[in-house]
Amino acid sequence: MALSHFSKVFAVKELKIAKLLTDPTGAPPSTYGASVALVGSKKLTIKGTINTKYLRGDNRLLDADAVLQEITATIDYAKLSLDAMSVMFSTVVVDSGVTPNQLATWQMANTDVLQYFKIEGRAAGADPIAGDVLFSLWKCKLGSFPDIGLNEEDYQMSTASLVVVPRLSDNNWVNVVIRETAAALA
Repeated sequence: MALSHFSKVFAVKELKIAKLLTDPTGAPPSTYGASVALVGSKKLTIKGTINTKYLRGDNRLLDADAVLQEITATIDYAKLSLDAMSVMFSTVVVDSGVTPNQLATWQMANTDVLQYFKIEGRAAGADPIAGDVLFSLWKCKLGSFPDIGLNEEDYQMSTASLVVVPRLSDNNWVNVVIRETAAALA
């Protein structure tokens, strides 16, 4: 019996991002760096904008056509991740010092730029009892700077909006996969 084409999507089990390393036009699929977990993942929201044009004449609607204009996403996660910041930007995390004075430093300079990355997330629960739902956005770039900082008498949560574009290698934007058996993100 074939797997159902619909499922509940309950909660976030994990979100990971990985820097896009290559994306050759019409060549084998893109390659990515090591995946980095967005620890304390709370939400992945994917939205699309449709541009609709109407043909009117003789005081009536004659036709309409629509094209996909853009896909965007929003991510929410609970823990600051310097490694995730270095995936999103052309930056690195520098480790220095020795115990008890170790430091992990992320620094952004005026010369640093936004980088393309993929983001994958999976649901904690789905209709297949032992399964999950996997969402993959293959080529993203920040559309807003991630919220980082301090928050009086509360935890600081991170939120960022993403612009999603199709890969050059295969024109793929988004994959959604209902899996009969759940598996951790690679």
